[in-house]
Amino acid sequence: MNYSDMHTHGCYSDGRGCFSDFIISAEKKGLVSIGFSDHSPVPLSNEWSMEKESLGRYFEELTGIKKQATETLNIYAGLELDYIPGIDVKEYIRFKELPLDYFIGSVHYVYSDILGKYLEVDGSYEDFKFLVEVGFNGNAKAVYKSYYNNVRDMISSYIPAVAAHIDLVTKNNKSGLFFDENNKEYLDEVEETLDLIKLFGTIIEINTGGMSRGYMKRPYPSEYILKKCVEKKIPVTLNSDSHSPENLAYEFNIITEHIKSIGFEELIIYKRGNWTPIRL
Repeated sequence: MNYSDMHTHGCYSDGRGCFSDFIISAEKKGLVSIGFSDHSPVPLSNEWSMEKESLGRYFEELTGIKKQATETLNIYAGLELDYIPGIDVKEYIRFKELPLDYFIGSVHYVYSDILGKYLEVDGSYEDFKFLVEVGFNGNAKAVYKSYYNNVRDMISSYIPAVAAHIDLVTKNNKSGLFFDENNKEYLDEVEETLDLIKLFGTIIEINTGGMSRGYMKRPYPSEYILKKCVEKKIPVTLNSDSHSPENLAYEFNIITEHIKSIGFEELIIYKRGNWTPIRL
Protein backbone atom coordinates (compact mmCIF):
# COMPACT_ATOMS: atom_id res chain seq x y z
CA MET A 1 0.00 0.00 0.00
CA ASN A 2 1.12 3.55 -0.78
CA TYR A 3 0.29 5.18 2.54
CA SER A 4 0.42 8.79 3.61
CA ASP A 5 0.65 9.80 7.27
CA MET A 6 -0.56 13.35 7.81
CA HIS A 7 -1.03 13.48 11.59
CA THR A 8 2.28 13.74 13.43
CA HIS A 9 3.62 15.59 16.46
CA GLY A 10 7.24 16.51 17.04
CA CYS A 11 9.13 18.69 19.46
CA TYR A 12 7.13 21.84 18.69
CA SER A 13 4.18 20.44 20.63
CA ASP A 14 3.95 17.28 22.73
CA GLY A 15 5.98 14.88 20.61
CA ARG A 16 9.68 14.19 20.39
CA GLY A 17 12.06 14.09 17.47
CA CYS A 18 12.99 16.64 14.85
CA PHE A 19 11.51 16.88 11.38
CA SER A 20 14.49 15.15 9.75
CA ASP A 21 14.06 12.13 12.09
CA PHE A 22 10.46 11.77 10.97
CA ILE A 23 11.50 12.02 7.32
CA ILE A 24 14.10 9.25 7.73
CA SER A 25 11.42 7.05 9.32
CA ALA A 26 8.92 7.89 6.56
CA GLU A 27 11.44 6.88 3.90
CA LYS A 28 12.22 3.60 5.66
CA LYS A 29 8.52 2.80 5.89
CA GLY A 30 7.85 3.63 2.25
CA LEU A 31 5.36 6.44 2.79
CA VAL A 32 4.40 8.50 -0.23
CA SER A 33 3.63 11.56 1.92
CA ILE A 34 4.29 12.82 5.41
CA GLY A 35 2.56 15.79 6.98
CA PHE A 36 3.69 17.67 10.04
CA SER A 37 0.71 18.73 12.14
CA ASP A 38 1.78 19.90 15.56
CA HIS A 39 -1.00 21.10 17.86
CA SER A 40 -2.01 24.67 17.12
CA PRO A 41 -1.41 27.23 19.85
CA VAL A 42 -4.47 27.88 21.99
CA PRO A 43 -5.06 30.62 24.60
CA LEU A 44 -5.38 28.05 27.39
CA SER A 45 -2.63 26.60 29.55
CA ASN A 46 -1.84 22.95 28.80
CA GLU A 47 1.08 20.58 28.36
CA TRP A 48 0.60 19.63 24.71
CA SER A 49 -0.05 22.55 22.34
CA MET A 50 2.55 24.64 20.55
CA GLU A 51 3.51 27.95 22.08
CA LYS A 52 2.22 30.90 20.06
CA GLU A 53 5.74 32.35 19.97
CA SER A 54 6.98 29.18 18.22
CA LEU A 55 4.54 29.32 15.32
CA GLY A 56 6.73 31.44 13.04
CA ARG A 57 9.78 29.29 13.67
CA TYR A 58 7.73 26.14 13.08
CA PHE A 59 6.76 27.22 9.57
CA GLU A 60 10.20 28.61 8.80
CA GLU A 61 11.74 25.25 9.61
CA LEU A 62 9.07 23.41 7.64
CA THR A 63 9.73 25.60 4.59
CA GLY A 64 13.33 24.43 4.66
CA ILE A 65 12.57 20.79 5.42
CA LYS A 66 10.07 20.57 2.55
CA LYS A 67 13.04 20.95 0.19
CA GLN A 68 14.06 17.43 1.21
CA ALA A 69 11.07 16.03 -0.68
CA THR A 70 11.97 13.41 -3.27
CA GLU A 71 10.23 11.72 -6.17
CA THR A 72 8.98 9.08 -3.75
CA LEU A 73 8.26 11.13 -0.61
CA ASN A 74 6.21 14.33 -0.46
CA ILE A 75 6.48 16.58 2.62
CA TYR A 76 3.74 18.94 3.80
CA ALA A 77 3.23 21.67 6.40
CA GLY A 78 0.10 21.36 8.48
CA LEU A 79 -1.50 21.90 11.88
CA GLU A 80 -3.90 20.07 14.12
CA LEU A 81 -6.35 22.93 14.64
CA ASP A 82 -8.20 22.75 17.93
CA TYR A 83 -11.79 23.88 18.20
CA ILE A 84 -12.77 25.42 21.55
CA PRO A 85 -16.33 26.71 22.00
CA GLY A 86 -16.38 30.42 22.73
CA ILE A 87 -12.74 30.95 21.72
CA ASP A 88 -11.68 31.99 18.23
CA VAL A 89 -8.54 29.88 17.84
CA LYS A 90 -8.22 30.86 14.18
CA GLU A 91 -8.06 34.54 15.06
CA TYR A 92 -5.67 33.82 17.93
CA ILE A 93 -3.11 32.28 15.56
CA ARG A 94 -3.91 34.50 12.53
CA PHE A 95 -4.86 31.37 10.65
CA LYS A 96 -5.40 32.99 7.25
CA GLU A 97 -1.80 34.22 7.18
CA LEU A 98 -0.20 30.81 7.81
CA PRO A 99 1.57 29.00 4.92
CA LEU A 100 -0.43 25.81 5.40
CA ASP A 101 -0.72 22.96 2.95
CA TYR A 102 -3.54 21.42 4.99
CA PHE A 103 -4.96 21.21 8.50
CA ILE A 104 -6.78 18.63 10.60
CA GLY A 105 -9.72 19.66 12.77
CA SER A 106 -9.99 18.33 16.31
CA VAL A 107 -11.65 18.78 19.70
CA HIS A 108 -9.94 18.27 23.07
CA TYR A 109 -11.95 20.53 25.37
CA VAL A 110 -15.40 20.71 26.90
CA TYR A 111 -16.63 23.56 29.08
CA SER A 112 -17.74 23.00 32.66
CA ASP A 113 -20.44 25.45 33.71
CA ILE A 114 -20.01 24.22 37.28
CA LEU A 115 -16.33 25.11 37.44
CA GLY A 116 -16.49 27.93 34.92
CA LYS A 117 -13.56 26.64 32.89
CA TYR A 118 -12.49 24.37 30.05
CA LEU A 119 -11.43 20.80 30.80
CA GLU A 120 -9.60 18.29 28.58
CA VAL A 121 -11.33 15.05 27.60
CA ASP A 122 -8.19 13.08 26.79
CA GLY A 123 -6.00 13.57 29.83
CA SER A 124 -5.28 10.87 32.39
CA TYR A 125 -7.93 8.62 33.89
CA GLU A 126 -7.82 10.73 37.06
CA ASP A 127 -8.34 13.91 35.02
CA PHE A 128 -11.31 12.43 33.20
CA LYS A 129 -12.82 11.19 36.46
CA PHE A 130 -12.51 14.73 37.85
CA LEU A 131 -14.09 16.12 34.68
CA VAL A 132 -17.12 13.84 35.05
CA GLU A 133 -17.55 13.82 38.81
CA VAL A 134 -16.70 17.44 39.61
CA GLY A 135 -16.87 19.34 36.33
CA PHE A 136 -20.21 17.78 35.33
CA ASN A 137 -21.53 16.71 38.75
CA GLY A 138 -21.29 13.01 37.87
CA ASN A 139 -23.28 13.38 34.64
CA ALA A 140 -21.18 11.51 32.08
CA LYS A 141 -23.98 11.79 29.54
CA ALA A 142 -23.61 15.56 29.64
CA VAL A 143 -19.88 15.16 29.02
CA TYR A 144 -20.22 13.14 25.82
CA LYS A 145 -23.10 15.31 24.62
CA SER A 146 -20.96 18.41 25.13
CA TYR A 147 -18.04 16.75 23.37
CA TYR A 148 -19.98 15.64 20.29
CA ASN A 149 -21.70 19.01 20.09
CA ASN A 150 -18.24 20.58 19.94
CA VAL A 151 -17.19 18.13 17.22
CA ARG A 152 -20.23 19.12 15.17
CA ASP A 153 -19.53 22.81 15.70
CA MET A 154 -15.93 22.21 14.64
CA ILE A 155 -17.07 20.50 11.43
CA SER A 156 -19.54 23.23 10.49
CA SER A 157 -17.29 26.18 11.38
CA TYR A 158 -13.84 24.90 10.31
CA ILE A 159 -15.03 22.69 7.43
CA PRO A 160 -11.83 20.61 7.71
CA ALA A 161 -10.83 18.14 5.04
CA VAL A 162 -10.13 15.66 7.86
CA ALA A 163 -11.62 15.28 11.34
CA ALA A 164 -9.24 13.79 13.90
CA HIS A 165 -10.08 11.04 16.44
CA ILE A 166 -13.78 11.88 16.50
CA ASP A 167 -14.58 9.65 19.50
CA LEU A 168 -11.67 10.85 21.65
CA VAL A 169 -14.09 11.13 24.57
CA THR A 170 -13.97 7.31 24.84
CA LYS A 171 -10.25 7.21 25.66
CA ASN A 172 -10.77 6.75 29.40
CA ASN A 173 -14.09 4.93 29.13
CA LYS A 174 -12.67 1.40 29.01
CA SER A 175 -15.32 -1.25 29.73
CA GLY A 176 -17.93 1.51 29.98
CA LEU A 177 -16.55 2.88 33.24
CA PHE A 178 -18.32 6.22 32.83
CA PHE A 179 -20.96 5.73 30.13
CA ASP A 180 -22.45 3.01 27.95
CA GLU A 181 -21.23 3.35 24.36
CA ASN A 182 -24.10 1.09 23.25
CA ASN A 183 -26.71 3.31 24.86
CA LYS A 184 -29.18 4.84 22.38
CA GLU A 185 -28.51 8.38 23.58
CA TYR A 186 -24.77 7.96 22.99
CA LEU A 187 -25.35 6.36 19.58
CA ASP A 188 -27.74 9.17 18.64
CA GLU A 189 -24.90 11.67 19.26
CA VAL A 190 -22.63 9.60 17.05
CA GLU A 191 -25.29 9.35 14.34
CA GLU A 192 -25.94 13.10 14.30
CA THR A 193 -22.21 13.78 14.13
CA LEU A 194 -21.68 11.35 11.26
CA ASP A 195 -24.60 12.80 9.32
CA LEU A 196 -23.05 16.27 9.59
CA ILE A 197 -19.65 14.92 8.56
CA LYS A 198 -21.31 13.34 5.53
CA LEU A 199 -23.08 16.61 4.70
CA PHE A 200 -19.81 18.60 4.71
CA GLY A 201 -17.81 15.96 2.84
CA THR A 202 -15.30 15.61 5.66
CA ILE A 203 -12.93 12.64 5.76
CA ILE A 204 -12.84 10.69 9.01
CA GLU A 205 -9.42 9.82 10.34
CA ILE A 206 -8.68 6.30 11.51
CA ASN A 207 -6.12 7.11 14.18
CA THR A 208 -3.69 4.56 15.66
CA GLY A 209 -2.05 6.98 18.11
CA GLY A 210 -3.86 5.68 21.18
CA MET A 211 -2.67 2.18 20.33
CA SER A 212 0.99 3.09 19.82
CA ARG A 213 1.09 4.96 23.14
CA GLY A 214 -0.68 2.20 25.06
CA TYR A 215 -3.93 4.02 25.80
CA MET A 216 -6.19 1.98 23.54
CA LYS A 217 -6.43 -1.52 22.09
CA ARG A 218 -8.33 -0.21 19.08
CA PRO A 219 -7.94 2.81 16.81
CA TYR A 220 -10.19 5.85 16.90
CA PRO A 221 -13.00 5.71 15.95
CA SER A 222 -14.71 2.56 17.22
CA GLU A 223 -15.68 -0.35 14.99
CA TYR A 224 -19.32 0.67 15.34
CA ILE A 225 -18.50 4.09 13.90
CA LEU A 226 -16.39 2.59 11.13
CA LYS A 227 -19.25 0.30 10.11
CA LYS A 228 -21.54 3.32 10.06
CA CYS A 229 -19.02 5.05 7.78
CA VAL A 230 -19.29 2.13 5.36
CA GLU A 231 -23.08 2.35 5.53
CA LYS A 232 -23.12 6.13 5.00
CA LYS A 233 -20.30 6.09 2.44
CA ILE A 234 -18.12 8.43 4.51
CA PRO A 235 -14.48 8.32 3.33
CA VAL A 236 -11.66 7.50 5.73
CA THR A 237 -7.95 8.14 5.87
CA LEU A 238 -5.31 6.43 7.99
CA ASN A 239 -3.07 8.43 10.34
CA SER A 240 -0.74 7.43 13.15
CA ASP A 241 -0.95 10.58 15.31
CA SER A 242 2.65 9.63 16.00
CA HIS A 243 4.49 11.47 18.74
CA SER A 244 7.84 9.93 17.80
CA PRO A 245 9.43 8.94 14.47
CA GLU A 246 9.33 5.20 15.17
CA ASN A 247 5.54 5.24 15.49
CA LEU A 248 4.87 6.57 12.01
CA ALA A 249 2.40 4.38 10.11
CA TYR A 250 1.79 2.36 13.27
CA GLU A 251 -0.09 -0.88 12.47
CA PHE A 252 -1.27 0.51 9.12
CA ASN A 253 -1.18 -2.86 7.37
CA ILE A 254 -3.17 -4.57 10.14
CA ILE A 255 -5.77 -1.79 10.25
CA THR A 256 -6.08 -1.86 6.46
CA GLU A 257 -6.88 -5.56 6.46
CA HIS A 258 -9.41 -4.98 9.22
CA ILE A 259 -11.27 -2.18 7.46
CA LYS A 260 -11.37 -4.24 4.28
CA SER A 261 -13.04 -7.00 6.27
CA ILE A 262 -15.82 -4.65 7.44
CA GLY A 263 -16.58 -3.35 3.98
CA PHE A 264 -14.28 -0.47 3.03
CA GLU A 265 -13.15 -0.53 -0.58
CA GLU A 266 -11.15 2.70 -0.62
CA LEU A 267 -8.76 4.63 1.59
CA ILE A 268 -7.98 8.33 1.17
CA ILE A 269 -4.32 9.34 1.06
CA TYR A 270 -2.73 12.77 0.63
CA LYS A 271 -0.62 12.85 -2.50
CA ARG A 272 0.70 15.74 -4.56
CA GLY A 273 -1.43 18.21 -2.66
CA ASN A 274 -4.72 16.35 -2.97
CA TRP A 275 -6.78 13.96 -0.88
CA THR A 276 -6.90 11.01 -3.25
CA PRO A 277 -8.80 7.70 -3.00
CA ILE A 278 -6.90 4.45 -3.53
CA ARG A 279 -8.39 0.99 -3.88
CA LEU A 280 -7.85 -1.44 -1.03
